Amino acid sequence: MLTANDVIFCTGTTRGVDFAVKARAARAAGFTAISMRPGEYDAMLAEGFTPTGVRSFLADLGLRIAELDPVMTWLPGAEAPVGMHQVDDVLAIAAAVEPDCVSVLVPVGATLHLDEATVAFAALCDRGRDAGVRMAIEFFAWSPLDTLLDTWTIVRDAGRANGGMILDTWHHARRGGTVDDLRLVDLSRVWGVQIADAPRAPVVVDLAAESRDHRRWPGAGDLPLAEIVHVLRNGGCTAPLGIEVFGAATDEATATARARLAYASLLPCTGW
Repeated sequence: MLTANDVIFCTGTTRGVDFAVKARAARAAGFTAISMRPGEYDAMLAEGFTPTGVRSFLADLGLRIAELDPVMTWLPGAEAPVGMHQVDDVLAIAAAVEPDCVSVLVPVGATLHLDEATVAFAALCDRGRDAGVRMAIEFFAWSPLDTLLDTWTIVRDAGRANGGMILDTWHHARRGGTVDDLRLVDLSRVWGVQIADAPRAPVVVDLAAESRDHRRWPGAGDLPLAEIVHVLRNGGCTAPLGIEVFGAATDEATATARARLAYASLLPCTGW
């Protein structure tokens, strides 16, 4: 299990880059863990890696998988976007790469009822437990599940020890979440923290477009990131910090340059 001393390079920070390339860049920059998408695992196998070879590649780098991202087909009737993996497929990949947790998302087109979602999440956690995997719900700003408090309601009421949450500071801020909101949940159940900054007011009306193209490096926006981390730590969150920043301008840099900038931007948030 990862600890507060680990630092995560979120795979989206180098969009469109081969996973092996971004993993090497992340480790060279100082990161100890990286998130992975199921499609990236599939691509490695297609390139000639075996499951054992993927594990050896990561071990040789000294890199762990943080979040395997994501599961989106867990709610009754919910349809994941094209190309997303089914639960069984994600759990099989998790067995191969042994992530710290699997991220769980609610698709944009899903109908969300908290009581039904709670039952479904409990069942998902039971499947994850049988595979030795922790499941962590991540809310996002244009999803039917878009607040920390609703996410905590599902996790709390599901009552599963291997069920937790992922907090992305950008999504939290864009749905009006505050530092005080953090004190209303059990922060020891926050198993992933994704750091990104943002200006106080949205840059564009479309939140998906803003998240995709206008996230900012820590310190380049107005979010109280240091206070957020302070409250998380004091509240019992021992999750490592990750950085997830991407945008049109950022994408122009090499993987090596982005990884170095990401590490330098994230380091002040850790308090080291």
